[in-house]
Amino acid sequence: MNTKKIGFIGLGIMGSAISNNLLKSGLEVIGYDISQAALNQFKKNGGVTASSPMDVANQTHIIFTSLPTENVIREVITGKDGICSSKNNHIVLELSTMPLRLKLEMHHAMQTQIKFYGLSSEWYRCASSYRRFNCFC
Repeated sequence: MNTKKIGFIGLGIMGSAISNNLLKSGLEVIGYDISQAALNQFKKNGGVTASSPMDVANQTHIIFTSLPTENVIREVITGKDGICSSKNNHIVLELSTMPLRLKLEMHHAMQTQIKFYGLSSEWYRCASSYRRFNCFC
């Protein structure tokens, strides 16, 4: 597994700041966003752009997501061109501020694909009591 190449889906305010710090640390970051302006800025900052969440997933094994709504998270994880469509195994670190119910739903979807779904640190205490979670904070 190439841990020097990281995927990042969602390059808005929070996602662009985090992905820029990953780039500054010397990592290669493959990014995707539905906003062409966000992709252009990401590329200008040194990132490599992808055409879809699945394209990110096909190029990386560690993926951060920072997404705005429940529907977008579902589409990115389980949609037709989502992470679960990739043949690679993944560690997914979901950073969005969303209900624990959704985080558990996406965790289950990833586990059925033999992928790992980590929660951001805000959910660590809730998730740590749920033994099947692999938390990456």
